[in-house]
Amino acid sequence: MFNIVPCWIYGTEIWPQEVRVKGYSFTILGGAIGFGMTTFVFPILLQPLGWATFVFFGALNIVASPIIYFFYPETANRSLEEMNLIFTSDSWLVSENMKEYDRHIAAAGGNIAVAARALLDGVDGETHLDPRSIIAREEEGEMSTVLNMN
Repeated sequence: MFNIVPCWIYGTEIWPQEVRVKGYSFTILGGAIGFGMTTFVFPILLQPLGWATFVFFGALNIVASPIIYFFYPETANRSLEEMNLIFTSDSWLVSENMKEYDRHIAAAGGNIAVAARALLDGVDGETHLDPRSIIAREEEGEMSTVLNMN
């Protein structure tokens, strides 16, 4: 139970499109490790602690509550672009992330798409993609292939 929210619910809502598959793979890996450890540890704890084993795992959930409150931003009614903007802050605290998010949105005049585009352009100002073509370059050779999509 301890890993259900971070692995199955929250993980699906935070990864940006560019890395969604790989990111969610790591999320599932973390969940599998947690589930495996819980399956391994539970019978070991059940023997000496008995019913107190359930209290132990309940206490872990209570201890995790402030961690979730302070470090996991709320994802309800937010688009992927909004989540990208929230996670651009260098801070680990949700309150700081939200201040940075509000700053990005204010700079874009309240338009989330414009704020997300400005953020991406700021990451690498040298990258400009022609929407009509895809350029694939092979690093070791001097070959480049241009596929026109007219």
